[in-house]
Amino acid sequence: MAEPRTGLVAPPVEPRPISRAEHLRHARERADDIVLRHARVEGRGHATCPLCTVSYPCDAVRAAMDVIAISTETLELAEVRSSARA
Repeated sequence: MAEPRTGLVAPPVEPRPISRAEHLRHARERADDIVLRHARVEGRGHATCPLCTVSYPCDAVRAAMDVIAISTETLELAEVRSSARA
């Protein structure tokens, strides 16, 4: 990409490899954020998601909860395996 004022070109940046555990931790952080942003709101006999304006849990929360469950189980399994090797 060229610098607009100087015409200099920055060297390409090589992305660093990311481990599966790190990838899962990042996915878990994003999922936690989704669950917080799509908070349950009680009203008139049922709960809704204020962002999606549908019954709670909305699809975003369901997907985020799946990611949380999968990442938790996978990371715990990885810890057990690594401690068994030690």
